[in-house]
Amino acid sequence: NQATNWTEFREALRRFPGPAQNFVYADTQGNIGYQAAGLLPDRMGFAGELPLDGASGETEWEGRIPFDDLPSVYNPPSGLIVTANQNPFPAEYKHAVAGNFAAPYRFRQIRDLLSAGGKWKPEDMLVIQKDVYSPFLHFLAGRIVAAHKPGDGGRALEILRSWNGQMEKGTPAPFLATLAFQHIRKAVAESASPGKGQTYDYPMAAPVVERLLRERPAGWFDDWDRMLTGAFADAADEARRIQGANPDKWDWGFANQADLSHPVVSRLPWIGRRYTIGRVPMSGASTTVKQTTRRLGPSMRFVADLSDWDRSLMNLTIGESGHPLSSHYKDQWEAYYNGRSFPLPF
Repeated sequence: NQATNWTEFREALRRFPGPAQNFVYADTQGNIGYQAAGLLPDRMGFAGELPLDGASGETEWEGRIPFDDLPSVYNPPSGLIVTANQNPFPAEYKHAVAGNFAAPYRFRQIRDLLSAGGKWKPEDMLVIQKDVYSPFLHFLAGRIVAAHKPGDGGRALEILRSWNGQMEKGTPAPFLATLAFQHIRKAVAESASPGKGQTYDYPMAAPVVERLLRERPAGWFDDWDRMLTGAFADAADEARRIQGANPDKWDWGFANQADLSHPVVSRLPWIGRRYTIGRVPMSGASTTVKQTTRRLGPSMRFVADLSDWDRSLMNLTIGESGHPLSSHYKDQWEAYYNGRSFPLPF
């Protein structure tokens, strides 16, 4: 927090041990930068993704990856820096690196929105943070529709055909597309390793499925379209079991809920319900900028305006206090839920 320029910022991060993090930089002169930091093992000839013979002496670490070799960007020609936990290491990177990176969809969507140009205000950046378009599930829906013959698929397929890719609560298409992905993912995993399909839930499953559907390599399925139509039929059947026979009444918000319960008070009979928010339907998904699943979501929204610090915005999920009787226990929740924020005067 004492750095006054890019050079001092990087010098401070040389001493950052980990866990490895993405750091972004901006100053009031208009400079921007990105620096990956942390102590990463320098493995020679292997990335550490699979078990290896540790007794042979051939798979030892060769020290740490030098700080100056870690990904770093300063004032790129595009004028944009985007990090959303995607893999920051280029394909030709000279060190072998492994990591549990996020799928690239959120990164690409943020980049595309920012690349539209114009002068951005804090409120505009807040709109990007709230974006719930899923490029992956929109792509998947298109492939499912294309796999069907005219007249097949019924009302459920028509819902996917007219969908714009927005993962909005209160609408049926996101629910159906998500179930379809789950069944397609299972089919892919069963083809790769019989008996393992039900448990395959890796964060990078979406780009794996997308690549397979784009390339359709031999040896996976006898008929890719038949796999897609079968998985979609199973998804539609599951949707009917969960939310009834009318596809127009299916609701993504029913399936995608956040449970905001106080860890102590919510367990108390009678009064616990009064002091907890509970389960609420949410828009978004794991592949949208507003990343929302049953297990995770943005814990804070923050927009810094370096041209006028007092125009910065910030709000927490619920409130500043964890005490249920405090006036600040959940006074930020309504704004958070409805996509608004608060000024952060410096």
